[in-house]
Amino acid sequence: MFFPTGISGDDDFAKLYLVQCKYDEVEVSFTVTFLVDDKPVKTEKSISRKFNQRVKELGIQKVYRVQNVNELLSAEDVMTIRCELTVRVSEVKETVPIEPIEGSASFLPWHLDFSNLFLSEHLSDVELVAQSGPSVPGHMILLAANSPVLLRMIESAEKRENGRNVVYVNDIRREVLVDMMCFIYKRKVAWSGVDFIGDLLSAAHNYQVEELKQLCETMLSNHLTVKNAMEVYVKAKACNAEHLKAEALRFLQKDEFAGVALSQATEVEHVCQFTISVMIDRRPVVIIRAGSCDFARSSNSYRLRELFKLKNSREVLSEDTLTLRCDLTIVADSESLLIEQPIADAAATRPKWKFNELFLSEHLSDVRLRTACGKTIPAHKALLAAASPIFNKMFSNDMLESRVNFVCINDIGYEALVQMLRYVYATGIRDRIETSVMCELLEAADKYDIEGLRLECERILCANLTVENAIDLLSTALKHNADSLKSRAQFMDFSE
Repeated sequence: MFFPTGISGDDDFAKLYLVQCKYDEVEVSFTVTFLVDDKPVKTEKSISRKFNQRVKELGIQKVYRVQNVNELLSAEDVMTIRCELTVRVSEVKETVPIEPIEGSASFLPWHLDFSNLFLSEHLSDVELVAQSGPSVPGHMILLAANSPVLLRMIESAEKRENGRNVVYVNDIRREVLVDMMCFIYKRKVAWSGVDFIGDLLSAAHNYQVEELKQLCETMLSNHLTVKNAMEVYVKAKACNAEHLKAEALRFLQKDEFAGVALSQATEVEHVCQFTISVMIDRRPVVIIRAGSCDFARSSNSYRLRELFKLKNSREVLSEDTLTLRCDLTIVADSESLLIEQPIADAAATRPKWKFNELFLSEHLSDVRLRTACGKTIPAHKALLAAASPIFNKMFSNDMLESRVNFVCINDIGYEALVQMLRYVYATGIRDRIETSVMCELLEAADKYDIEGLRLECERILCANLTVENAIDLLSTALKHNADSLKSRAQFMDFSE
């Protein structure tokens, strides 16, 4: 993974990581060389590290200073990187390359943080009862947004005296239910063995938690062995897990190849070309040109499935060491996305929760937001609490708002409040909003501590910055910690 402008906007250095796609215990190291007109201009070496089930990445934290990137670009704005990878193995294990699941994505943090509500009684309005053990507290809106099956069960559930609905999930063991809810609330699943993840795959399939199903498929694919391939194949077939079934079948057919993958770490529109060479005594013995991968129009990864057959692996080893050379060419456009770090876009990493269907809806609503103009808007406490620590505090046990079903929002206009809720529920705001409303929305995002919305407001206001509104927007930026907007407004060219 290559971060040409650092991982965050505050980084001074580009970073590069080697990430293992499958679990194999190998010792690795790599050297990165930047070439300009086929001449090396900079070389960095990693340490040597042993990959295992817990350690799967090795990085160089300071590849080059971002401000000095022009020294590594050709006159045509082309960056060429040569990565030489050394892998020391005692034996080559049977393995298969993993193809990405269609439409899948890494489950990265979003602007809603439900982790504090996991297994918590706070704002809980439903209890799930598994095959055995105590019931598990949950939150209807979150469960309903992730599982259409749970939504139907919630809508027909009985209600206890404490006001909570009771849903019986008698086909799941409690520990599997807890892990399924852990994914729903935290977007995390720990590896717990083939049998347990197989049960979790079945639960995800039966309750239509599609992203969890995809993740279980990938985890099981990454832990395929000759011994468990048939068991995994049977489980995949029962759950209509086509990707996993194909991987297990390929493993059973014993037609395995070594593979490599080029993955994009940040969303920038590169056109990339790469050549893979297997080296013995510093000489290439296998050369494969993988062609072009246009990240602007295709997916975020390009995989070369058939590098060499594993049964012929001894032919490419020297003293149990495999050396790979990857020559990567990155073509930047005229605006050189390699140089400028854009304002962070929180929407880029959102999971596919379907909260947008509940936006401005009475369905499952448990609170109403009352504006100064008298209009009220239906909302859901769990969502507001997850998006904003301020709302979360409002709904705590010692606050008035926790005991009533309405909240007075007198400091935000109706239109700005609707747009704030649109972001919370759908991670987006309307494209065309008056500057005054956008400034009010920035103020609301700052007050209620919704960081992703604040960044989005900054991005839009920066894009609409003019000589006429620069002073007003600078004042707004200073009030609400909008550093990017402040910087743009301060250096506005007033000479035109």
